[in-house]
Amino acid sequence: MLRRPPNLARCPPVPGGGRHPLEALATYATHAAFADNEGHRKVAITPGMLADLVLIDHDPASLTADELLAITVATTVLGGEVVSGAL
Repeated sequence: MLRRPPNLARCPPVPGGGRHPLEALATYATHAAFADNEGHRKVAITPGMLADLVLIDHDPASLTADELLAITVATTVLGGEVVSGAL
């Protein structure tokens, strides 16, 4: 049985197993948030949560594995303040 988080339930399975790229991205971000025991303050973009994030220049779901390597950061937000780029 292949299980997915509810918000990624529509991601198609990857041939030969493995994770769909969106699942890998979500797992990477979630695990990083919990690695320093602050996950309860970092796993959502909502009022009261820590707001460190980056906005990238493409939708990763629409890119091939090779194209993912060319993604660049368009905006960086630290502590809720834009420090690079623009919203």
